[in-house]
Amino acid sequence: MSSRRRRLGQHFLRSERAALELLGPLEDAKPHEVVAEIGTGRGALTRRLADGGSLVVSVELDRDLCAATAAVLGQGRPWNLELVCGDAYRTIRRFDYLISSPPYSESSDTVEWLASKDFRIASLVLQEDFVRKALSDPSDRRYGAISAFVQLAFRAELGSRVPSSAFSPPPKVDSRVVLLRPRVAMSEREARWALSRLRALFSHRKNALSRLCRELGCGWIQEENIRVRELAPKEALAVAAAIPAER
Repeated sequence: MSSRRRRLGQHFLRSERAALELLGPLEDAKPHEVVAEIGTGRGALTRRLADGGSLVVSVELDRDLCAATAAVLGQGRPWNLELVCGDAYRTIRRFDYLISSPPYSESSDTVEWLASKDFRIASLVLQEDFVRKALSDPSDRRYGAISAFVQLAFRAELGSRVPSSAFSPPPKVDSRVVLLRPRVAMSEREARWALSRLRALFSHRKNALSRLCRELGCGWIQEENIRVRELAPKEALAVAAAIPAER
């Protein structure tokens, strides 16, 4: 694997079972709807997406890989497929469905970006530890800022585990299919603000809420024994919003 590919954290999905599950939500896609793919890779899923009949926009950051995949598709490229070389988070504007297996290092960025988009379903393959953390509740030690954010922004459906052997080259950890549907509408600014405030709050996750609010001046009244880590997502956001921004 080239140094550039290592830097981009690319692992290509090769499991047919995982691919079928990832593509499953597209069964309901209409011809006029837009399917976005972040990470064209070698194009294994790209042509299958186009075969569904919807408009497909597939974006690949690695320009060498993008050019190679475009050459493979050649003149037989489907009419409804647009290949783009560049940053998907800057390029993709509108879509109804999203398919992606982003680098593990971009998991948080991906869900933050999705929170400000209006779409039907995002079908993702993410690092299993990240998914478990994102969907954990306050009784779970993994519960934190990203958990509250994801559960506020989306209705999530947990899919199958994807073993490391399903990728080439195999990563060191397993992955998980997860479906995300928007729960609330946020602007990019609102999504960025919400996640940053939740992160600030959960940096005090073990603190008693009443003491923390006295120290930070957030004016939030709670029982003495409630700790930050025990707040449900909506409660966490309300407290985070009450903490003065300069804190």
